[in-house]
Amino acid sequence: MTKVSKGYILNSRLYKEADGMMSIYLEDNSYRQFIYRSLYKPGAKRLGSSQPFVLYEFTYRDKEGLITPREITQIKSYTSIQDDVKKTVLGQSINSLFLNFYAHLNFKLYDWAVQTMDQSDNVELVFILVLVESLNQMGLQPYVDGDILTGDSKVNHFDISKGGFVYRNLENMYTLSQLQMIRKLFKAKPQNYSIIKDDSIEDKVISTIVDYFEYHTSFKLKGYQLYKSIQ
Repeated sequence: MTKVSKGYILNSRLYKEADGMMSIYLEDNSYRQFIYRSLYKPGAKRLGSSQPFVLYEFTYRDKEGLITPREITQIKSYTSIQDDVKKTVLGQSINSLFLNFYAHLNFKLYDWAVQTMDQSDNVELVFILVLVESLNQMGLQPYVDGDILTGDSKVNHFDISKGGFVYRNLENMYTLSQLQMIRKLFKAKPQNYSIIKDDSIEDKVISTIVDYFEYHTSFKLKGYQLYKSIQ
């Protein structure tokens, strides 16, 4: 059965001597591995159809295992990501996230991330909203409506391992504004981006969300650490 589907390339690597194996995320939320024959030979015709952050239309025979596409058409290239080192690094980190968790996530979120990151100056916020929405879709969102242990509204700390706000009889480890921003971001949806894109977000708030994601998914966001090192 021949299918026509839009999708993005999440990863590519050498397969056998000169072929390319492409990890494809399709609009029906499925994951496929396509083989580009002779991709790494000089003058390869499909080299231009093997780029990340490009929306393609693939025509292929639907079957199990490796697939050789019959036709590949470029729909939209998000050149701002490709031309900006910081955007590329965070974009690759999102690609790695979807490679690992595609079965729990959806194409709509990935498509939103690429489109918004391409046009945005606040790429770190786009990245954080992807993490938050991914946690929601995986059922791993934290409790930020009070103390996760007692249910009381009085809190002064976010406990990553316990999964939410708590109150401790110690000096406040977070300021009130930091706690409010943590709650705001964990409650936010991708469509709220335009409302909060100009908010001032402290590094401690961002690192808390990143650390929470890594702890509860057991997945290291190596691309984000690289992004921080080149800022």
